[in-house]
Amino acid sequence: MSALPAPHDGLINALENRLRTPVLSSETIRQQLLALEPAVSWNHIFQFDTDLATIQPDQTRNYNKAQGLKKIGRQIIEAVPFITRKQRIEDLEVLDLACAEGQHAAEFANAGARRVLGIEGRELYVRRANFVAEAFGLENLTFRQGDVREVSRESTGVFDLVLFFGILHHLDGNVFADILKRLRSVTDDTLVLYTHTSEPGCEKKFGERLSEEREIEGGYRGRFYMEHPEHATAEQKAARVRNSLDNNYSFWARENSLIHALRDAGFTHISKLMHPNPFGNPAGEFRVLYTCR
Repeated sequence: MSALPAPHDGLINALENRLRTPVLSSETIRQQLLALEPAVSWNHIFQFDTDLATIQPDQTRNYNKAQGLKKIGRQIIEAVPFITRKQRIEDLEVLDLACAEGQHAAEFANAGARRVLGIEGRELYVRRANFVAEAFGLENLTFRQGDVREVSRESTGVFDLVLFFGILHHLDGNVFADILKRLRSVTDDTLVLYTHTSEPGCEKKFGERLSEEREIEGGYRGRFYMEHPEHATAEQKAARVRNSLDNNYSFWARENSLIHALRDAGFTHISKLMHPNPFGNPAGEFRVLYTCR
C-alpha cells in the first residue's frame, strides 16, 4: 500500500500565515485603501505591512470572523494532497465562487496554483480583490464580477478545485438543487463546500430568523432564514453587504438533505472534513465542511 503524500515545501510556506511581500509601496497601498470605501468593513484580513491591514484586532467581531474564514482556507490548502487527484497545488486550476475580497483565491495563487479565478457578485468586493492581486503581484490570479447562480461549464470553464464557501446558505430554496448541479458542471475533480445546515442547535443563534422546517421541490428538507425585511429596497439590500444580493430568504438544508442533493447533482463521493476542521469538534455542528468528488 502506497504512503499518503506528504505536504511539500511550497504548501508548508503557504500555511505560515503570510502572503508574499507586497510589490506596491506602503503609501500607494494606503491611498488605494482609502479609495475602496473604508467605511464598509472588509470581510478578509490582508496584512500589507506591520501596521497596515484591512481589519484591525480592535474590530473584534469582524476580526474574529475573518480569522475563522482564514483558517478554513488554510486547512483546505493543507488538505490538497489528500482531496485532489493531482495532489500538488502547482498543478491546480482553482475557482473561488462568492470570493468576497479574495482571501482564499489569493492564498491559493500565493501557494503556486497554476491559475485561480474568483467570481463575486458585489462590485466593491471585486475592486478590492483586484487591488489585493495587484498589491501582492499575483499574476496567476484574476477576478470578475458575476452571479454565482449563473455559473456554467460554457461561461465559466472547468476547474480542478472549486471553493464554495459561505454562500449556499445565502441562496433561496428555488435555486438550491440547480446551483449544486451547476457546481458539478464546473468541477473537474473536487468541490469544497462550507455552509450552514439546519441541524438542531442552529436555532439557538438564529432562531427568530429561521422558519419551521419544511420541504422544498425535490423532497429536500430544511428551514428558511430571513436575509432582508420583506419590503427592503434594492438599495437597502445592497447596503447589507454580509447578506444575500437580492433574495429575502435563504434555504438551510438539513444535512441529510444536503448530502442527497449533492448526490443527485452528480457527486459520487462526499466526505465531511472532520480533521483538520475549523470548528474544533465538528460532530453535530450546524456548519459543515465537505469535500465532494
